[in-house]
Amino acid sequence: MLIKRRGNAVASLCWDCKNAVPQGGHGCSWSERFKPVPGWDAERRDISTGPKKEGMTESYFVYRCPEFERGGADD
Repeated sequence: MLIKRRGNAVASLCWDCKNAVPQGGHGCSWSERFKPVPGWDAERRDISTGPKKEGMTESYFVYRCPEFERGGADD
């Protein structure tokens, strides 16, 4: 499932998941410990970090996730 957000931009499934931010009994292995969720359909896409983008950090674009629950930051 691909989520269209803010016009035609396609975003990772995590942006619309209430488990993306670990709080109040919600969270997933990625948001809590930065461990990929078993059963993900995801593609690794590392992102630049720091004010001058001098480093890289592990990230993923998630297409499907067994822990997905609708209720992201925009809800």
